[in-house]
Amino acid sequence: MRRVSLSLMLALAFLQFHHLAAYPDSASRTLQEAWFQEEARHDFKAAIDLYRKVITDYPDDKAAAASAHLGVARCLTQVGKTKEAAAELKLVIEKFSSQPSAVSQAAAYLEKLNRQAAPPSLIKRELLSRYLDELKSTEIHLKKRAIAGLGELGDPSALPHLIPLLGDDEPAIRKLAVSSLGKIGDGSAVASLLALLENQSLKPEVASALAAIGDSSVVGQLVKATYREQALGPFAEPLKALWTPEATALVLQLLMDASPSVKINWAILLPELDPTQALPIITQWLKDAYAPLRAAAAKALGRIGHRSAAPDLIAALSDDAVTVQASACESLGQLKAGEAVACLISILEHANPKVIGSAAYALNSIRDPSALVPLIAAGRLARDWRIGKREAPFIAQGLSHPDPETRRYCAVLLTEIATPNQQNALLAALSDDEERVRASAAKALGRLKAQVALPQLLNLLKDPLASVRSAAARALHEIGDPSATQPLAEALRDPDPSVQQAAARALAEIADESAIPAFSQLLSSNDTELRSLAIRALGRLKAADYLDEIQDELRYGLPQIRAAAAQALGSIEDPASDNLLIFALSDPSPLVRAGAADALGRLRSTPSAKALASLLMSSSNASPQPEPVRWAAASALGKIGGDVARGALSFALGNDPDSNVRLVSAESLALLGDHSGIPILVSFLKDDSNATRKNAAGALGRMRVKAALDALIYASEKDPNEEVRQVATKAVEEIRARE
Repeated sequence: MRRVSLSLMLALAFLQFHHLAAYPDSASRTLQEAWFQEEARHDFKAAIDLYRKVITDYPDDKAAAASAHLGVARCLTQVGKTKEAAAELKLVIEKFSSQPSAVSQAAAYLEKLNRQAAPPSLIKRELLSRYLDELKSTEIHLKKRAIAGLGELGDPSALPHLIPLLGDDEPAIRKLAVSSLGKIGDGSAVASLLALLENQSLKPEVASALAAIGDSSVVGQLVKATYREQALGPFAEPLKALWTPEATALVLQLLMDASPSVKINWAILLPELDPTQALPIITQWLKDAYAPLRAAAAKALGRIGHRSAAPDLIAALSDDAVTVQASACESLGQLKAGEAVACLISILEHANPKVIGSAAYALNSIRDPSALVPLIAAGRLARDWRIGKREAPFIAQGLSHPDPETRRYCAVLLTEIATPNQQNALLAALSDDEERVRASAAKALGRLKAQVALPQLLNLLKDPLASVRSAAARALHEIGDPSATQPLAEALRDPDPSVQQAAARALAEIADESAIPAFSQLLSSNDTELRSLAIRALGRLKAADYLDEIQDELRYGLPQIRAAAAQALGSIEDPASDNLLIFALSDPSPLVRAGAADALGRLRSTPSAKALASLLMSSSNASPQPEPVRWAAASALGKIGGDVARGALSFALGNDPDSNVRLVSAESLALLGDHSGIPILVSFLKDDSNATRKNAAGALGRMRVKAALDALIYASEKDPNEEVRQVATKAVEEIRARE
């Protein structure tokens, strides 16, 4: 049962406490406290107890006691005890006649409760009676409320009282009566409503009321009354609700002699009412002498959505009127008419922007890849068009487009989607006049590892523009052919730092010993990035002749250079670097400490085990080492082995807060013959982090853990991340290869 409305409760409570000052002080204070519990804290039990205390302690104070009974009634209502609340209210009415204000409040409150408790049928009868009485009122607002209320009640017995109001002098009354008759939905009101269809001001409301009644036999009369309207919008929904095939036939007959403006209105509405029957006549209108009707017909054919209209719409692309051309373009896009692509592409060169925009919309909707380059050239390619390898042949055609911006755009796209089939077009683009085209073509050929491009890429190392030279060096990096070593070594002397760095990375990747002298010269470079690259490259090339120089870099260089030196010493694997690397475990830079730990693992430095163990177990310290340092320490200890390593790894496996550190600790223990961490590795396959799941799958595959096979198979098929699925699949293959 619904509770008494909050507004009524507050009104009663306000009246209750309006005369608090007349009560004895103690009764007043208790009532005020009860009010506070009720309204501020909503602690209705506490409020009831306080109100009852007033009733018990001050029986002679009739005003206070009556007010307390009303408070109890309010609180009981709030906790759903309406019967008990009614009893309290009756007690006030019967026992406190000396308190007329309280009695009046109790009576109003009780009436509200009784109304809410009454059966719905009784309430409906009461409302019907009240509304019918209010219909006789001379007060316009009461009359309007009654008409609206009768509509909401939906009782057909109100019809005899509402129908006469259709002729009322007041327009608002007539309009409300029409609406209420529709809501009641009784067919006996249809005749009276039809008589009003000629009333221009009521026509939309009458149409809606007839639709609500749902008598489809009146649709013909509704059509006749509305088909000449300047705006059919208000009648769209009513007509849809009542429409029949007979209505379509009637409209088509009426439209034979209708004016163009009437036809335009029906071109908008007919596709929604009966698209199949509307198709022939709307297609005919495409050839009408009146251009606005042709445009409306072209637009309507798109809404109908029947592919048979495509030839007529293609013909309309040659219409003299721009509006017709634009509408035909849009409709062809809605139909996704592939046969129109060639015509639409030719329209992109049209002088009128509206037609160009409509043609571009159509081509972007059809998504024929042959339209890609024309759309790019027009600056109209939709952002949501996903361009992949299937479209690469078409994009490659854009490399020969006369517009340099179009060539550049296509070259950039090809850096991601090109296949070997586009190599010839990309090779030609290496000679393009536009620098960004040359640079993007070089990048695409590098990604393809196109050996055939090697001579031209080497020539581009001498291009006038640094961006192109840098792109060529990066492409040679991707291809990795040793024959590029000498030209790249010469590029290390390029005046532009970006070219130097790209050449250094390429030489480091190619790893040809003939590049060692060139790298050694960079050890004196003022460019920190270039110097770091040279140090790492010398390490990768195991250039032991430069061991002293690299060690000095670890001692005195900047943090980035010290980190590179630590990595290089690990690659050279000379035991003479052992003590220096152990000392570097205390370097202020975590990057250097991580690099030193990794290098000591490569050296399998037994003397470093305690220092590495200390780094790994620092997670329990007040100032723990950063995660990359602990991770590197765990990896190194797995290569070094020994009791100290096992103890530290076991500690990290059970205590480190970072999942990646625990993961590498488990893998390191397994390398040392301790498989206690394998269950943890398997559990990481369900971790929230994609990276953790991927690393766990990779570790289990490298370790050939047969017990993890089922979990890995599941991850390879069901993991939400594609990269994780790929790594898990490879792990499964590695384990099965061992069986």
